[in-house]
Amino acid sequence: MGGFSPEGHWYYEAKSSVILKDLKKNLQQPPKILDLGAGSGYFSRKIIDLFGGNANCVDINYSSEYKLDSITYSRTPVLSSYNVVLLLDVLEHVENPRELFEEVVTKAEQGCLIFVTVPAFMQLWSGHDEFLGHFKRFRLTEIRSLVEEVGSDLKVLRGRYLFSSLFPIVFLQRKLSKKKESYLKPANPILNQLLIIVCRIDHWFSRNSLFGVSAYLALKLVGKKR
Repeated sequence: MGGFSPEGHWYYEAKSSVILKDLKKNLQQPPKILDLGAGSGYFSRKIIDLFGGNANCVDINYSSEYKLDSITYSRTPVLSSYNVVLLLDVLEHVENPRELFEEVVTKAEQGCLIFVTVPAFMQLWSGHDEFLGHFKRFRLTEIRSLVEEVGSDLKVLRGRYLFSSLFPIVFLQRKLSKKKESYLKPANPILNQLLIIVCRIDHWFSRNSLFGVSAYLALKLVGKKR
C-alpha cells in the first residue's frame, strides 16, 4: 500500500458501503471470504466486523503467510472452499481475466456471492493505469460478457457503475496530467468528507448503467455445473 491507509478514505468507504449493502441483502450464513489482491485486507475486515466469519486475504506482495485474528494472509489461496469472493480491482491486472475468474468460480461453493470491481472506460486511461500495471479498463457490458462466458449458473444480482458523479472531474484530471503515478492519495479531511457525501448521493442511483469511474458486479453462483 506504500504507506497509504484506506481507513476512512472516501474511495474505500464508498466502495465498501455498496458491497456491505448487497451482502446484507443476500448473505445467508457467516462468510468464508476469499479476497484476491487484498492489499491491507480492508474490505475483508469491514465484512468480518459486521457479519463475523473468516477470510483468506491473498496478495503476491505479502512476504510470508501469517494469521491475524480471523484473517489469514497468504501469497496463494489456502481456503479449500469459500462463500464470498472479493475481486476488487483485480481483473484489470491480468492479461487473461476470464481465465482467472473461471478458476475462482470453479472452486467456490454453491450459493457463493462474488463481488467484482474494475476500472471503467478506456477513455479514462492514463498514467494512473500504466503506473498500476493495468491491461485495460472495462465497460459494464464487457465485464458482464466475461461472466456470461464463464457460466450460466452465475446470476447477476446487481450491475452498475460507481463514482458516476466524479466522472467529469476524473476525465479532465486524467487528460490534463501526464504523470505515471497513482491518483488515489490521502485527501484533505474536509475534501474527504465532501467526497464521502457525494458518493452517498451517487449510491441512490443503484441501477446506473450509463457511466462511472468503476464498474461493479454482485453475483451469485446458483449452481455447480462444472
